[in-house]
Amino acid sequence: MDKFVGKRLDGRYELQEIIGVGGMAVVYKAYDCIEDRIVAVKILKEEFISNEEFIIRFKNESKAIAVLSHPNIVKVSALFDENYTAYYVMTYIEGESLAQKCRKGKLPESQIMRYLDQLLSALDYIHSRGLTHLDIKPGNIMIDHNDNVVLIDFGGRADFVWDVPFTRERVGDVPTEMFKHFFKSLCVAMRCNLHIEARGENNHHLIEGVFKAFARALKMAIRRDVFKYDLPSSKGVL
Repeated sequence: MDKFVGKRLDGRYELQEIIGVGGMAVVYKAYDCIEDRIVAVKILKEEFISNEEFIIRFKNESKAIAVLSHPNIVKVSALFDENYTAYYVMTYIEGESLAQKCRKGKLPESQIMRYLDQLLSALDYIHSRGLTHLDIKPGNIMIDHNDNVVLIDFGGRADFVWDVPFTRERVGDVPTEMFKHFFKSLCVAMRCNLHIEARGENNHHLIEGVFKAFARALKMAIRRDVFKYDLPSSKGVL
């Protein structure tokens, strides 16, 4: 059984059940004992709680959403960091995700267009505030009991993951630590997610392989048909 279900956070939020699991966090349905209402509580996963970078990302996510006020964006009401548990509280959305709704059958065109209008309105509002939602997908688009779109989960996956172990401090005249900084800066400039993992005994071949694989993936991403859901990969299509 999950260790948080049945517990009370901050002496206020009684966690009842898991309603969503993401790459970084778990979302619970909870009862707010003070305001006598049902809320959603998003808790950073235990394996990330000692990682300062993930904690900063998690807190920045909650702060970013907290300043937003739009009918089609979930509302964050509180952020806490209690006993090595980072979490924030959101409005609980009565309804289902767009992914769940689509699995039940084809939606009428008029309904799809209304959802798109609301989603685009939310994204336009987000972008006007200098923010970006990094994980737009049907699972992160809730449809409430009034049949309106509510955009959730601004955290998405980690925007940058670098797992390339070098055995030397330099490759040629370049310090190996600079390769990580290069791709991190590129990730920020492109406003994209980058997950780079590579293994090899020869350091020259290792970084050469990273650049070649990235170039192939970038080439496929540029050529991707935006009307299809195939995922670009250096090995082909997933």
